[in-house]
Amino acid sequence: MKTVEVVTKQGCHLCDILLGELDGLKQTHRFMVSLTYLEDHPSKMKLFGNDIPVVLVDGIEVCRHSLDREALLARLSQPESKTAG
Repeated sequence: MKTVEVVTKQGCHLCDILLGELDGLKQTHRFMVSLTYLEDHPSKMKLFGNDIPVVLVDGIEVCRHSLDREALLARLSQPESKTAG
């Protein structure tokens, strides 16, 4: 099952809206949601600043600010990337 990472911060109203939309999508599509708080990740703070929420799948940015449902579903339908190890 794929994981949708949402880069967020405490008190972000747009993030709350996006997370609600993701909860709705989970009713018909299989994925998990992982939250990454900017306060806990200085590298992501440098990368995104207050330009949130950001949605990532397999480390690839899918959308910012609001949910791009079509882009997310397209990314979720792609095979999982394999890493050498």
